[in-house]
Amino acid sequence: MSRRSKAGGKPAKSRRHKAVTPKRRSAPESVGQETELARRTRERDEALERFSATSEVFKVISSSPADLNLVFETILQSATRICEAKFGTLFRFDGGVLQPVAQVGTPVELIEAQRRSGPNQATPGSLLDQVVQTKKVIHSPDRAIDPVPGLAAKFAGARSVVGVPMLKGSELIGAIVIYRQQVRPFTDKQINPHALANF
Repeated sequence: MSRRSKAGGKPAKSRRHKAVTPKRRSAPESVGQETELARRTRERDEALERFSATSEVFKVISSSPADLNLVFETILQSATRICEAKFGTLFRFDGGVLQPVAQVGTPVELIEAQRRSGPNQATPGSLLDQVVQTKKVIHSPDRAIDPVPGLAAKFAGARSVVGVPMLKGSELIGAIVIYRQQVRPFTDKQINPHALANF
């Protein structure tokens, strides 16, 4: 027998329950979350890379405190890796002159040109000269079009270049110069002097 409704005596319609489906997130929201996740993952990886590089430098310093060349080479390797660069040179600054004391991935033509020039004062207007004069990070997005391109542009095809002062307190003791052979400017995080060369 069919049930009758109280109001009109007509058979009551059976109530069908609709299946509840979970609401899907809109595509823009999902893409935004993926972008945020990618950004945070990249930042985490960069922080771990800097921490690893710093730990490596301190390990070398503690195990070989008298071997400055090994310390310089380790610092330069770490800086070059953090900056995702092709090659780099670490210069000591002593008595007003600069001398390359460590190289990572540097083309032979540039090493020979540096050797021929020997310890010298930086060419006025060059990136190294700017680092010496200001004791600040100097970043050139494209060295090839700078007024004073320098040896690296001439002999090694350097394009995007960053020079970072090495400071002991307020005293300049050297400079790290990192080179890319394509125009790809460095990021602020990559050229942070506190991460690379403050002692």
